[in-house]
Amino acid sequence: DKHKILENSVTFTSLISKTYSYEEAERMLNKMQVAGIQPDKITFNSLIKKTNSYKEAEKILSKMQTFDIQPNEFTFNLLISRINSQEEAGKVLDKMQKSNIQPDEFTFNSLINKTSSYEEAEKVLDKMRAFGIQPNEFTFNSLIKKMDNYEEVEVILEKMKNNRIPLNHFILINLVKKADSYEKSAYWLEELLSIGFSINTYIISTFIQKCSNLDQLSFLLTKVKGVDISLGSENFDMVLGLPLNKKLIKRLAEIADQEGVSLSKKFYTSLIKYESSFKNVLNIT
Repeated sequence: DKHKILENSVTFTSLISKTYSYEEAERMLNKMQVAGIQPDKITFNSLIKKTNSYKEAEKILSKMQTFDIQPNEFTFNLLISRINSQEEAGKVLDKMQKSNIQPDEFTFNSLINKTSSYEEAEKVLDKMRAFGIQPNEFTFNSLIKKMDNYEEVEVILEKMKNNRIPLNHFILINLVKKADSYEKSAYWLEELLSIGFSINTYIISTFIQKCSNLDQLSFLLTKVKGVDISLGSENFDMVLGLPLNKKLIKRLAEIADQEGVSLSKKFYTSLIKYESSFKNVLNIT
């Protein structure tokens, strides 16, 4: 009988995980209770996964405790994934402490990711230190993502230096993206390459947005191809070897026009390929 109850509990929990909505999951929990089957920690964690808001997740946590089932680290990580304000973040930390579960780097890194501004992220960092937890590279990568302006990068880099945290490719990729000029973006691209990182589609896409002339595009192609390249009318089609989309193709066409580069039929064909309407095609041609 004991084995049967366990099997049924596992079955209902599996059914909850397969539901398409929070409402369906709640109904499945009710059926489980009507059948006289006790839900467990995994059941409630599966329910929280189905919630759409912190309020719903908090409701499941309260119900969990009425069954005298204690939440674990995974439960609180799920709660954090549902927060939408720093007030809710504070509630999660309070609940963790009341449950004798110590927040860790993952907890605070997740809370930083949930902030809506760099200022809020800084406050979470201060709270992290108040708990005696040292930030790691993921912490600072999340901070860089929250930067409102590039000047704040100097502050972050100084904090990383003080915490003896080296730059890694995640951080450098975000610095390439956040740079407020081509020159700064190029500097971080060089740093990225110096640690042996291969340029990928995302980096190329990000970097092209920073370019405004042929020399800057030539620098990118040189880094991608590994040989010195100087772009002009005769070899501008080389940019078509980069991973491109409609927005980037148009940006490249703008740079070519500014620099007086004559575009080839091959380039125009690539541009037309991305246009969805006949009217836009006529404008190009």
